[in-house]
Amino acid sequence: AEAAYNIPLALWLRGPLAVGALRAALDALVARHAVLRTTFEVDADGGFVQRVRAAGGGNGGGDGGGALLREAEAPSAAAAEAMAAAEASLGFELLGAGAAVLRCLLVRVAGEARHLLLLTVHHVAFDGASTALLLRELGALYELLSASGGAVTLPSLRVQYVDFAAWQRGALPAH
Repeated sequence: AEAAYNIPLALWLRGPLAVGALRAALDALVARHAVLRTTFEVDADGGFVQRVRAAGGGNGGGDGGGALLREAEAPSAAAAEAMAAAEASLGFELLGAGAAVLRCLLVRVAGEARHLLLLTVHHVAFDGASTALLLRELGALYELLSASGGAVTLPSLRVQYVDFAAWQRGALPAH
């Protein structure tokens, strides 16, 4: 699949980083938002059917159950930024066992106390207006988890993205 519908986010993180808390924060974010666990299948009529993986039952990141946050190291900030460009240019597989709508890569800059966090989301599950919400929730979850050192339980969302999409589809004139 092509990368034309990718929404890449690259965040420089400076200073000490609790990678375990970041990993747990990303997992909690994916558990909270069903759209980030959504994949697609082809039905018997050749149409597409949306499937939402169970929270904790898959990574949302493309390998059907492995770690959501992948880690790498770069020799310099310029090399980390080149990795970000390469990551953003990779397409998503939206169908099948390896399907995902979200990829997360943490690049450590060698010899420095900084990281580049790369979040790439497919537009089928995300839009530009969602960026602030995602980053705000990720930051809050990271703070809670790095302070508590344990798990955090969030209240369920009353409205998921699929509810908004259904409302929007109903509001559009029929063709």
